[in-house]
Amino acid sequence: MSSSAEDDKTGGAPQAKALTVEDYVTFMTVQMEADKESHNAAMEQHHAAMERHNAAMEAADKHLEQLLAGLKGVATDINTSLETVKADIQEDVKRSVAPIATDM
Repeated sequence: MSSSAEDDKTGGAPQAKALTVEDYVTFMTVQMEADKESHNAAMEQHHAAMERHNAAMEAADKHLEQLLAGLKGVATDINTSLETVKADIQEDVKRSVAPIATDM
């Protein structure tokens, strides 16, 4: 039992043990180890996310290269068609103008 003099000093409330430097160092060591583990887990998740991102970017690059190659092919086909149409028109004009020139 506590004496009434002690009760007067503490108000009758139980007193917590004062932390020693050693207690504080132990607590901080445990806390820092937990923080380190949490940080490492977060970094592993980040690393995995970056790997997925990089793979997606590589796939997108390949897809864009394929699209560009397709567009170049379409442009070549259009140019070829235009040249053919131009040659056909020039030939038609020559045939149409030739009879007029001989009539004169």
